[in-house]
Amino acid sequence: MMIARRLISMDDLREQPGLSQVARDQLVRGQPSPVLQVLRIRGVGRRTTHRLLALGLLTDPDQVQTRS
Repeated sequence: MMIARRLISMDDLREQPGLSQVARDQLVRGQPSPVLQVLRIRGVGRRTTHRLLALGLLTDPDQVQTRS
């Protein structure tokens, strides 16, 4: 069973330090879900994906953020 997630909005990304406007636009327009897909966006790193994952905006089926 798949858990529903919230869609990413500009308000969610406003508090993300160091995230460029281009990266914000790509996240809102594309609405990527898995962490690996988000990490492919230039300027988005592990800290940002960790925060977005904690907000329930991303999924981590490949356990990118949880594996050691």
